[in-house]
Amino acid sequence: MKENWWDPREWLGPEILSEVVDDSTNSEPGTMKGHITHVRKDVGVIRGADGAEYSFAIQDILANPHGKFGRWAELWEVSFLPEGDRATQIVIRRVGVTYKVITLDGSEQKKEKIMAATLALLFGALGAHKFYLGYNTQGTIMLLMGTLGWFLLVPPFASFLIGLIEGVIYFRKNEQEFYDTYEAKQRAWF
Repeated sequence: MKENWWDPREWLGPEILSEVVDDSTNSEPGTMKGHITHVRKDVGVIRGADGAEYSFAIQDILANPHGKFGRWAELWEVSFLPEGDRATQIVIRRVGVTYKVITLDGSEQKKEKIMAATLALLFGALGAHKFYLGYNTQGTIMLLMGTLGWFLLVPPFASFLIGLIEGVIYFRKNEQEFYDTYEAKQRAWF
């Protein structure tokens, strides 16, 4: 198995990872840098350098040299003009940027999405992913359902199903969504 299988540069390909514009020295007045965090159909969300989120429509992108747009665009670094809670005049600066989660206190993200999702899929019936995320009460409930619940037959299957569903949900979220939902907002179930 490759050493950096999780690195998006490995699976997106070199044509997507090329540098579009080097804006390290020039930036227009009033513009802000940020990165795309969510993409759905013809709309998306950019997290600006100020930490705020700005919604945008695909037609607000002024320059898209690749002509492609999809869920993998969540790795793109952009410059944009903030207008209230909307981003306009979006210029793609770099694509394939290594994704860095923006936390509430500016520190590194403590829990990894891949680890939580893997634990949920493999040991979800025992609540391993709940303990990993720091939800000890919910982990204990699932552990009891998965072990002592065999006397009633239904709880272990419910516990297995919860682990399976949560594992899939974790895998479908990007790193920022995962952090926002399960670390910052402390959402314990689903």
